[in-house]
Amino acid sequence: MRRRDVTRVAHSGPASRLHCSCTSGHPPTKDPAQPKMPTPQREIARAERSLTHLDDLFGLFGEAPPEHEHLAPEVVPELQRSLLHHERHMTVTLEKHHETRVTLEVLDQIHEEPFYARKILLRHADGLIVQYGIMRFDLRRVSAHVRGLILAEETPLGRILIENDILRRISTHGLLSIHANPQIQSSLSTNRDIQGPLYGRLATILCNESPAVDLLEVVTGL
Repeated sequence: MRRRDVTRVAHSGPASRLHCSCTSGHPPTKDPAQPKMPTPQREIARAERSLTHLDDLFGLFGEAPPEHEHLAPEVVPELQRSLLHHERHMTVTLEKHHETRVTLEVLDQIHEEPFYARKILLRHADGLIVQYGIMRFDLRRVSAHVRGLILAEETPLGRILIENDILRRISTHGLLSIHANPQIQSSLSTNRDIQGPLYGRLATILCNESPAVDLLEVVTGL
């Protein structure tokens, strides 16, 4: 994993990339929350914000976003739509789909208090990659215990929030088709050759109704 030893108090000005404008044999994780899907009007408003959101997340790591396109849910292939078009944790959705727990691999991380960002993979029990993602977390929104679990980089975020009974709501901004650039292709190299676009979603997790986590979640369709 590429680690960036920048654990420090972040500046309020533009120099801090984390201050962006975007807000196995075990049973699968269960999420008791079942929030309602957004109305079409809310989906349209979220879509208008989604491209800036994507630029911000890749910009945290000094990268330009890959070629991408916002999509209406009905044009996303059925499998990918079922994995992405909801307001549940992806940890829960992927574990239900694959009928096994997924494991976390951190590719890169930046920690500038009070924010923490990382690029990650989630892997199936057989080692294949089922998700590529980027997250940015405002650590002020959780307790010291939960913060420690997140920074330990051992457990998927959704499982941590669920098992610690964090009051949360997931707001999905939009669905995307993404053409994997060399960086993403390299990250997914243990899977078969990527054919055609990948599909993902942009979302925000609210903890106790305060925006806490900005997310890009891209599924491999396995």
